Amino acid sequence: MQSKFMYYTLIFICTLFSPFFLQAQNCVMYFPAQEGNEMELTNYDAKNKVSGVVHHKILSKSVSGSNVTIKASFENYKDEKKEELITSGDYEVKCENGVFKFQFGTLSLPQSGGGMPEGMKMELTGDFIEIPSNPQPGQTLNGGTMNLKGTMEGNPLGFKMSATMSNRKVEGKESVTTKAGTFECFKFTYDVETKVLIKFQSKVTEWYSPEVGLVKSESYSNKGKLVGRTELTMIKR
Repeated sequence: MQSKFMYYTLIFICTLFSPFFLQAQNCVMYFPAQEGNEMELTNYDAKNKVSGVVHHKILSKSVSGSNVTIKASFENYKDEKKEELITSGDYEVKCENGVFKFQFGTLSLPQSGGGMPEGMKMELTGDFIEIPSNPQPGQTLNGGTMNLKGTMEGNPLGFKMSATMSNRKVEGKESVTTKAGTFECFKFTYDVETKVLIKFQSKVTEWYSPEVGLVKSESYSNKGKLVGRTELTMIKR
């Protein structure tokens, strides 16, 4: 009798807390999740001219319990020909406790348009930004800060830029079509304050698709004028 009581008690507890167990074990990755996957994000200026192409490649994937860490690399090119490399580097995206996280600035790099001097080395650091597994319209999300530093041999001044994301929220779901295909996406909006000698404000709208990542991004001035956009133009899984 006692063993039956313990059995049914255990079943009841598992049923009661199963949503929490599932949330910890199942994470929606807003990113290609397998080693060797590749994607390209193309930046366009306000006149629809290509201002840069960023090629991403997944290097490795490690799993520890319910947590997942993906290491990836990026190569930022001046244009579609990908003959002139501006900068490159490695970064990580994570799933911790059922929440997807990526470093602010790694998926949508500043639209340099080849304006960086040849030979400049760029260092990107930033807070981890979260996307929940099931975003709800009206839901508010965390913001963060990104810092971009460029150094050149023989130039003590270099280049510094910082960007702070705030007022980030979920707008809903939309279908988005780019050169890479059509994707069902979650739509997010936020404000950005950027510092490069002076401060300026902008508003950003982004669309992320599960197992794909960033599909589209649009940046607007504080007067509502389109400054530039980023679109997923290639994905290989």
